[in-house]
Amino acid sequence: MYASANGLIDIGLSPPEESASEDTPVAAQIDNEPEAAGRKKRRGKSGARKGPRYSGNSTTGDDLGGPEMRDLQAANAGGEEQLLGTEIERGFDGAFPQIRRCFMLAMTDEPITGKLVFGLRISGASGVTKVNLAGPSMMTQGEAGDCLRKAARGISFRRFNGPDMLVHYPVTLQ
Repeated sequence: MYASANGLIDIGLSPPEESASEDTPVAAQIDNEPEAAGRKKRRGKSGARKGPRYSGNSTTGDDLGGPEMRDLQAANAGGEEQLLGTEIERGFDGAFPQIRRCFMLAMTDEPITGKLVFGLRISGASGVTKVNLAGPSMMTQGEAGDCLRKAARGISFRRFNGPDMLVHYPVTLQ
Protein backbone atom coordinates (compact mmCIF):
# COMPACT_ATOMS: atom_id res chain seq x y z
CA MET A 1 0.00 0.00 0.00
CA TYR A 2 1.42 3.41 -0.94
CA ALA A 3 0.34 6.94 -1.70
CA SER A 4 1.83 9.18 -4.32
CA ALA A 5 1.47 12.82 -5.23
CA ASN A 6 -1.06 11.74 -7.88
CA GLY A 7 -3.29 10.17 -5.25
CA LEU A 8 -2.56 6.57 -6.33
CA ILE A 9 -2.89 3.95 -3.63
CA ASP A 10 -2.16 0.30 -4.14
CA ILE A 11 -4.07 -1.56 -1.46
CA GLY A 12 -4.41 -4.90 -3.21
CA LEU A 13 -8.20 -4.72 -3.54
CA SER A 14 -10.20 -5.51 -6.69
CA PRO A 15 -13.93 -5.54 -7.55
CA PRO A 16 -16.21 -8.36 -6.49
CA GLU A 17 -17.12 -10.92 -9.16
CA GLU A 18 -20.77 -9.91 -8.91
CA SER A 19 -21.36 -6.65 -10.69
CA ALA A 20 -24.36 -4.49 -11.44
CA SER A 21 -26.02 -5.25 -14.74
CA GLU A 22 -26.15 -2.58 -17.39
CA ASP A 23 -29.89 -2.22 -16.79
CA THR A 24 -29.31 -1.37 -13.14
CA PRO A 25 -28.79 2.33 -12.32
CA VAL A 26 -25.36 3.26 -11.02
CA ALA A 27 -26.15 3.01 -7.33
CA ALA A 28 -25.51 0.70 -4.45
CA GLN A 29 -27.05 -2.72 -4.71
CA ILE A 30 -27.63 -4.36 -1.38
CA ASP A 31 -27.74 -8.16 -1.15
CA ASN A 32 -30.29 -8.62 1.62
CA GLU A 33 -32.61 -11.06 -0.16
CA PRO A 34 -33.22 -14.36 1.64
CA GLU A 35 -31.96 -17.51 0.00
CA ALA A 36 -34.36 -19.48 -2.17
CA ALA A 37 -36.66 -21.87 -0.31
CA GLY A 38 -34.95 -25.12 0.61
CA ARG A 39 -31.43 -23.67 0.49
CA LYS A 40 -29.77 -22.34 3.59
CA LYS A 41 -27.03 -19.78 3.54
CA ARG A 42 -23.90 -20.91 5.31
CA ARG A 43 -23.07 -18.65 8.22
CA GLY A 44 -20.08 -18.22 10.46
CA LYS A 45 -19.66 -19.93 13.82
CA SER A 46 -21.87 -17.41 15.54
CA GLY A 47 -24.66 -17.95 12.99
CA ALA A 48 -25.01 -14.19 12.50
CA ARG A 49 -25.11 -12.60 9.10
CA LYS A 50 -22.31 -10.12 8.45
CA GLY A 51 -24.67 -7.49 7.05
CA PRO A 52 -25.37 -6.24 3.54
CA ARG A 53 -22.92 -6.72 0.69
CA TYR A 54 -22.56 -3.71 -1.55
CA SER A 55 -21.75 -3.84 -5.24
CA GLY A 56 -21.66 -1.32 -8.07
CA ASN A 57 -20.87 2.36 -7.65
CA SER A 58 -22.54 4.99 -5.51
CA THR A 59 -22.23 8.56 -4.32
CA THR A 60 -22.78 9.24 -0.64
CA GLY A 61 -22.43 12.16 1.73
CA ASP A 62 -23.22 15.85 1.55
CA ASP A 63 -24.54 17.76 -1.43
CA LEU A 64 -21.61 20.02 -2.26
CA GLY A 65 -23.77 22.45 -4.19
CA GLY A 66 -22.48 24.26 -7.24
CA PRO A 67 -20.21 27.22 -7.67
CA GLU A 68 -21.65 30.35 -6.12
CA MET A 69 -22.63 33.34 -8.22
CA ARG A 70 -20.15 36.12 -7.64
CA ASP A 71 -20.80 39.85 -7.73
CA LEU A 72 -17.60 41.14 -9.33
CA GLN A 73 -17.89 44.54 -7.64
CA ALA A 74 -18.36 42.92 -4.24
CA ALA A 75 -15.48 40.57 -5.00
CA ASN A 76 -13.12 43.52 -5.11
CA ALA A 77 -13.97 44.22 -1.46
CA GLY A 78 -13.24 40.58 -0.48
CA GLY A 79 -10.37 38.34 -1.43
CA GLU A 80 -10.04 35.99 -4.36
CA GLU A 81 -7.42 33.77 -2.77
CA GLN A 82 -7.68 29.98 -3.17
CA LEU A 83 -5.67 26.98 -2.04
CA LEU A 84 -2.99 25.69 -4.39
CA GLY A 85 -3.10 22.13 -5.73
CA THR A 86 0.04 21.27 -3.75
CA GLU A 87 -1.65 22.45 -0.53
CA ILE A 88 -4.62 20.18 -1.20
CA GLU A 89 -2.28 17.23 -1.89
CA ARG A 90 -0.40 17.92 1.37
CA GLY A 91 -3.71 17.96 3.25
CA PHE A 92 -4.65 14.56 1.82
CA ASP A 93 -1.14 13.19 2.43
CA GLY A 94 -1.57 14.05 6.11
CA ALA A 95 -4.95 12.27 6.18
CA PHE A 96 -3.79 9.06 4.44
CA PRO A 97 -2.95 7.15 7.63
CA GLN A 98 -6.61 7.53 8.72
CA ILE A 99 -7.87 6.85 5.18
CA ARG A 100 -5.86 3.60 5.04
CA ARG A 101 -7.50 2.47 8.29
CA CYS A 102 -10.89 3.14 6.70
CA PHE A 103 -9.93 0.97 3.71
CA MET A 104 -9.45 -1.94 6.08
CA LEU A 105 -13.15 -1.71 7.05
CA ALA A 106 -14.11 -2.49 3.44
CA MET A 107 -11.77 -5.45 3.02
CA THR A 108 -13.46 -8.65 1.90
CA ASP A 109 -12.38 -11.83 0.20
CA GLU A 110 -13.07 -10.10 -3.11
CA PRO A 111 -10.61 -7.39 -4.22
CA ILE A 112 -11.93 -3.87 -4.90
CA THR A 113 -10.63 -1.75 -7.78
CA GLY A 114 -11.76 1.45 -9.39
CA LYS A 115 -11.64 5.13 -8.61
CA LEU A 116 -12.78 6.65 -5.33
CA VAL A 117 -13.41 10.39 -5.58
CA PHE A 118 -13.50 12.61 -2.50
CA GLY A 119 -15.67 15.67 -3.09
CA LEU A 120 -15.00 18.55 -0.67
CA ARG A 121 -16.37 22.03 -0.14
CA ILE A 122 -13.63 24.03 1.56
CA SER A 123 -14.36 27.35 3.24
CA GLY A 124 -11.53 29.84 3.62
CA ALA A 125 -12.62 30.60 7.18
CA SER A 126 -13.55 27.16 8.53
CA GLY A 127 -11.90 24.48 6.38
CA VAL A 128 -13.80 21.43 5.09
CA THR A 129 -17.54 22.03 5.46
CA LYS A 130 -19.04 19.28 3.26
CA VAL A 131 -17.82 15.89 2.05
CA ASN A 132 -19.13 13.31 -0.39
CA LEU A 133 -17.69 10.13 -1.87
CA ALA A 134 -18.21 8.61 -5.31
CA GLY A 135 -16.93 5.22 -6.36
CA PRO A 136 -17.20 1.54 -5.49
CA SER A 137 -20.08 1.01 -3.06
CA MET A 138 -17.91 -1.17 -0.83
CA MET A 139 -15.91 2.00 -0.10
CA THR A 140 -18.64 4.65 -0.08
CA GLN A 141 -21.35 2.82 1.91
CA GLY A 142 -21.54 1.53 5.45
CA GLU A 143 -18.80 1.70 8.03
CA ALA A 144 -16.01 2.29 5.49
CA GLY A 145 -17.86 5.23 3.89
CA ASP A 146 -18.62 6.81 7.28
CA CYS A 147 -14.96 6.47 8.25
CA LEU A 148 -13.71 7.98 4.97
CA ARG A 149 -16.08 10.97 5.21
CA LYS A 150 -14.98 11.58 8.81
CA ALA A 151 -11.30 11.40 7.78
CA ALA A 152 -11.92 13.92 4.96
CA ARG A 153 -13.75 16.32 7.31
CA GLY A 154 -10.69 16.24 9.56
CA ILE A 155 -8.25 17.42 6.86
CA SER A 156 -6.62 20.70 7.84
CA PHE A 157 -6.01 23.42 5.28
CA ARG A 158 -4.67 26.92 5.78
CA ARG A 159 -7.17 29.74 5.98
CA PHE A 160 -7.61 31.80 2.83
CA ASN A 161 -9.43 34.98 1.89
CA GLY A 162 -11.66 33.89 -0.97
CA PRO A 163 -14.83 32.08 -1.95
CA ASP A 164 -15.51 28.46 -1.00
CA MET A 165 -13.68 25.92 -3.12
CA LEU A 166 -15.12 22.73 -4.62
CA VAL A 167 -12.44 20.06 -4.81
CA HIS A 168 -12.70 16.55 -6.31
CA TYR A 169 -9.73 14.42 -5.27
CA PRO A 170 -9.47 11.02 -7.04
CA VAL A 171 -7.82 7.97 -5.49
CA THR A 172 -7.19 4.92 -7.69
CA LEU A 173 -7.80 1.58 -5.96
CA GLN A 174 -5.74 -1.34 -7.28
